[in-house]
Amino acid sequence: KCLQQPYGDLISMGCVRDAKYGLKDVFQLRKDQVVYTTLWDPLTGETGPANDKGISVNTIKGRQSVTPESFMTEISRIKPDIAVIPSDHLYQSHSQGRVRKSVTRTVAWAEACLKQKHKDSCTMLFGAIEGGYILGQREYCSKRLADMKDLDGYVISGLGSGETDETRQGILK
Repeated sequence: KCLQQPYGDLISMGCVRDAKYGLKDVFQLRKDQVVYTTLWDPLTGETGPANDKGISVNTIKGRQSVTPESFMTEISRIKPDIAVIPSDHLYQSHSQGRVRKSVTRTVAWAEACLKQKHKDSCTMLFGAIEGGYILGQREYCSKRLADMKDLDGYVISGLGSGETDETRQGILK
């Protein structure tokens, strides 16, 4: 009922790049089946280095830089049902300053993506709640994303990267 495909794979596939009607046509899916994409591959959990302009992702043709603008251009072309907006995803414990920078970038990228969203877009955009293991940063990120009325949903990002069960439960409360 659902196809999850990493964004980096999608943008480098010739059949997807040439599609006129989006991913459901490429993968011959029914209208009731959901296509979901994220920057990170759930099997590897990897994205590349980030800066204030964007993030680097792995594709089958090598690393590619993704900005909010390029992301939204591709999303409007490939037409997934759900797309998680780029975030500065951290996989392990980091300093307070690095986590704050991750959250700041994530919020800024979400705002930039929403400004680019076409009014007739059928893709639901989800924001990624970042903040590492620092609960205050996660709360700040979730509040800022919740204030963005055009977001259609949220994902809790950055879990499953080596935290203890106790740490994970604390984050999820």
